[in-house]
Amino acid sequence: MFSTAPRKDITETGAVVSQEIGALILVKIPGDVNEKALLESFASQKAFYMSGPAKFDIRVKNESTVHLKPEGTIIIKDMFGKKDASYVESRNILPDATRKLLSTWNKKFLIGKYTANLTLFYGESNQVIYSSTDFYAFPVKEGAIILGVLIILFFLRKRLFRAIKALITGR
Repeated sequence: MFSTAPRKDITETGAVVSQEIGALILVKIPGDVNEKALLESFASQKAFYMSGPAKFDIRVKNESTVHLKPEGTIIIKDMFGKKDASYVESRNILPDATRKLLSTWNKKFLIGKYTANLTLFYGESNQVIYSSTDFYAFPVKEGAIILGVLIILFFLRKRLFRAIKALITGR
């Protein structure tokens, strides 16, 4: 730890501020190592999106005797089977601790049901964690506008057909 020394020449009542800064150094020492991580949760931040981006929360618990740094991807599949990927933010997780990892899928226009499949790798032997979650998306504002236009066209269909017929025939 490095710190600043507070002033010692204060003669009246008051507050003194000092600063401290430290660095955490992670070291693996050879020996008996147990690497085990558990996925506590994997979910989309919302069950329903009106537009992208979609954000995912991943909570990983480190039950190892050493720190872990899981890395991985989320494969997002739409209702038609088209796939896209989002990468998981890689962060160190200390032993006996749980860490929240984040991932953002930066697609703007979303419609339908989506399935997100998480694959995380951790440890010296690249152990794997799998999980899956579903979420839905629909652009409500744009959908309401299209529905409104279709309703207007439905009610005006006879008048439109007569106008088109008059334009074609000239009467």
